[in-house]
Amino acid sequence: MIVLKFGGTSMGTASRIKEVAKLVQREDPVMVILSAMAGVTDNLISSVNSFRKGDIRAGETIFGQIRDKFQATTDELFGGNPSGQSIQGFLESKFAEMTQQVSGTISDEPDLPAIASLLSPLTGKGQSRLFITQGFLCRNHGGEIDNLKRGGRDYSATLIGAEPFL
Repeated sequence: MIVLKFGGTSMGTASRIKEVAKLVQREDPVMVILSAMAGVTDNLISSVNSFRKGDIRAGETIFGQIRDKFQATTDELFGGNPSGQSIQGFLESKFAEMTQQVSGTISDEPDLPAIASLLSPLTGKGQSRLFITQGFLCRNHGGEIDNLKRGGRDYSATLIGAEPFL
């Protein structure tokens, strides 16, 4: 399996996303780890910091800018076709979930056996040949949604690429 990681600049605009989509089309199985679009990580960090400081208005404003960027990019990629509308609905539900989960701390080393057990079934015969993940979010030792902060996608790509099941 080939592991490909694309950074924020590669995911920064609709035209760049289209180029990445072309690059991941391969005969061999591919695990694709995507960074957030350019600027989104910094905005997420600023938004979370604002929420944690109790400045809800600033946190919501920054978070709204992120949501607007995703909506504009989805519109550019899909226009008004049904796929775009479906994706917009999915994004709205995810943004609603994220606003409720703006807390938590980063803890513990990666659980390599758990990573292997979760990824191994994906690579079996008859399975898809293209896998896409983000690498920024994770579950901590308590099973809670957590994040790996800046560089997390690189770390995730390294862990996934190093596992023997790939």
